Amino acid sequence: MEEKYDKAKQLFEESKMIANLRTAESMRAALPKFEQARQLFQELNAQQEETYCLVWLGSINDSLENKQKALDYFSQALPIQRAINDQSGQATALHNIGQVYSDLGEKQKALEFYNESLPLFRLIGYKPSEAVTLCNIGKVYSDLGEKQKALEFYNESLSLFHLIGYKPGEASALANIGNIYSDLGENQQALKFLNESLSVSHEAGDKRFEAVTLSYIGNVHRNLDEQQQALKFYYESLPLYRALGDKYGEAAALNYIGLVYSFIGEKGQALKFYNEALLLMRAVRDTQGEAYTLDFIGGVYSALGEKEKALKFYNESLPLFRAIGDKSGEARMLACIDAVYSESGEK
Repeated sequence: MEEKYDKAKQLFEESKMIANLRTAESMRAALPKFEQARQLFQELNAQQEETYCLVWLGSINDSLENKQKALDYFSQALPIQRAINDQSGQATALHNIGQVYSDLGEKQKALEFYNESLPLFRLIGYKPSEAVTLCNIGKVYSDLGEKQKALEFYNESLSLFHLIGYKPGEASALANIGNIYSDLGENQQALKFLNESLSVSHEAGDKRFEAVTLSYIGNVHRNLDEQQQALKFYYESLPLYRALGDKYGEAAALNYIGLVYSFIGEKGQALKFYNEALLLMRAVRDTQGEAYTLDFIGGVYSALGEKEKALKFYNESLPLFRAIGDKSGEARMLACIDAVYSESGEK
């Protein structure tokens, strides 16, 4: 019995070491090992250890975008954690389930689980997780269009992050508040919070969030029709994304720069940045990003009167929007294609 437990424990530790390399390959390699360890712990009725395996299996599948599998593992852990009265484990599992539902677009389900996890985090006094949960509840309300409700939760999370001195969380909460004000059309308020977020993330040495916040600030300046200011901030974010090797962020920044150049009439410059973004989107297999970039390129060619080229990119974009279930993107592409044919006198 002891030998079997030692074997399970060893498998579990090995799996963690492999998974912590954080590459897609290492995480996939860790999955069968965690499953083996989990089965051994189950046979030994070592319930706490079994839940550890289930949480790891859920988290890895979540990182690999296998959302339904992640949900299944987190949901298996929850009743065991309740049976052994593991309040910390329960709170984490409920939060994780909420996060998966949010990612799947099931916002009301997400709220249900977040709201169940929140009092548990408060009960055990774990303020970092309480602050993160408040932030995530705010995001759900924002996604549901309830911006004032979102603000309440973001402000509460900001106070907690500030209280515990967790600068990355504070920067994130400030940025979230700034983006809500931007959504509400209160651009000066948005800039106030986003600039504060930028300062905090810089102070914390969080280069990734610094890059993200620079992009957010650029977006607000674009909303204010301050295109040169927007360009300045997008250009500042670009080398940070490149230094971090964040190809998703780099591609998004390139697209933002392209949007500004397109808006101010520098179509050649816009195409240069869009094409660079397109290569990156394809390299990281970001289907949604690729679809939007093809849409942007099609728009430039349409504005230049190069209708055949515009059609080519719109027609490439259309099946991608369909594949990801983006109905508004699909409808827009169909309208763009229809407009090109109408302008060409073919319809």
